[in-house]
Amino acid sequence: MTGAQIPLAKVEPVTEATERFFVTDTELIQLIGMTPGPAADASASALGLGDHLGNADLRRAGIQSLLVRELAVLSDGDRLEVIGKAQYVGAVLGHATDWLVLSVEGAGVRAFTTLVASPVGNLTIALGPVAVHEVVPLDPALPLTEPLKKLVDAYLADPAINRPLLVRVRRVRGEGDDGVRVEIADDGAWKMPVSVLRAHAGTEAEVWPHVVAALSVKDA
Repeated sequence: MTGAQIPLAKVEPVTEATERFFVTDTELIQLIGMTPGPAADASASALGLGDHLGNADLRRAGIQSLLVRELAVLSDGDRLEVIGKAQYVGAVLGHATDWLVLSVEGAGVRAFTTLVASPVGNLTIALGPVAVHEVVPLDPALPLTEPLKKLVDAYLADPAINRPLLVRVRRVRGEGDDGVRVEIADDGAWKMPVSVLRAHAGTEAEVWPHVVAALSVKDA
């Protein structure tokens, strides 16, 4: 069975958060693998799937899942073509230009979300505990740091999540990764270590600009 590369011209944009849906590990592996190249490799790395793109068994399982869920069809006998939301996800991951990987850890919480930007559109993928992940489209006009901030604020506002929290944000790049870490105390104070002897400390409003600057994320 062969897989057709996802043509950008045929991809329907998805920008509404109400159009969130779910994908599995094996589906992501197959979707990313359909558009091989540096962008796809970086997307796989950001999602923790970098070691699995060449696994034929996992890709076969992804194909089967996409077909059963009617997210792909067979044409010309055995040629796989993904459709709908799966096509959109595959196109974004296969042509991505920017990635932010967020982790939030504390007592009773360990959450990971990857934010992805591409010429096709932007999205987040919240990694689930049983290899089923939630995909939420983002407004492509906004820099990734804006939905990133909303995600962090949502964790802080959740009454079920206790502080202190350790927040890590990593920007995936072609030649390496840049990352920052922020410690959020019981009283809500933020601390972003810069070196052994120096840290940015204060309120969220005071520290957040330093987070964005450290990630070197350009809004333009």
